[in-house]
Amino acid sequence: MRKSRKRERGIALIITLLILGLVTTVLLSSSSRTSLDLTLSTLYGNRVRGKYIAEGALKAALIALREDAGMNSYDTLDEIWSRPSPPIQFGEGEALITVVDEERKFNINSLILPGGLAPNERMVAIFQGLLTELGIDPLLTDAVLDWLDSDDTPRPAGAESEYYSSLPHPYSPKNDLFDTLSELLLVRGFTREVYEKLAPFITVHSSGKININTAPPEILRVLALGEEPEFQGLLDERSVEDVINYRSENPFEKPEDLGNVSSSLEELYRKTRIREVITTSSTTFTVDAIARVGKGRYRIVSLLTRSGESVEEISRIVY
Repeated sequence: MRKSRKRERGIALIITLLILGLVTTVLLSSSSRTSLDLTLSTLYGNRVRGKYIAEGALKAALIALREDAGMNSYDTLDEIWSRPSPPIQFGEGEALITVVDEERKFNINSLILPGGLAPNERMVAIFQGLLTELGIDPLLTDAVLDWLDSDDTPRPAGAESEYYSSLPHPYSPKNDLFDTLSELLLVRGFTREVYEKLAPFITVHSSGKININTAPPEILRVLALGEEPEFQGLLDERSVEDVINYRSENPFEKPEDLGNVSSSLEELYRKTRIREVITTSSTTFTVDAIARVGKGRYRIVSLLTRSGESVEEISRIVY
């Protein structure tokens, strides 16, 4: 009888411990889920708030571009849209806005003439000069032209179907205009290192002309290439420095104002076709709106096009 009672008490104790263990496990599990749910809820809430802050920042940039268009017909580095902006506080969050005009860059789609067969020799000379400026092999231009043109005959340093189909993961050359800048990574010779060095200076979305009010020195120094030899050296280091100093005080309102900088640049503008590749206004802008709330971040990179006072979004990427 005593053994029976001990056995019963032992079984009861085991059952009690099992129940206690199950209850404890359930409680711990519930507590863990509640903590996780709270964390996820907070992260989701911060992301939602970040989304609205980034959207608001993008809207502010759009309004600034629209207002700027009504003020003058040229674009400079000292306007409301182009001035560096410190982080803007929005309650518990903040927004950082950067606006860059694409006309300060070289449009690689301009390397080929309409029709897709013949290269634009002037733009080819400028692009090769830019590659040289950046320490990149200018022969890579052939590969870009082969990617753009509509035939399947490779240039001496280029590549067409025969090369791309022989790769471990074969694909076909596009034989058309670039839709995105990162597409350049598919072109023969364009490693990640080359791409990252070149990307800040090129675009695939612009009017195709260079805004001399906003272009960096690396671009300005090559704009005379493609002209007759006696004019190619007129935009040398000293002249480009003069251009930058001049535009900081006296923005170029129209392309011919380039001639106001010096007699040599007046001659360059008057006697060459540089007027066909330069402008003083911008039509396409990239807005990078980053919102931070707590430890979360929401980012919108939007491409905008402006015609008169009308500003429209072409595309966006959300991170």
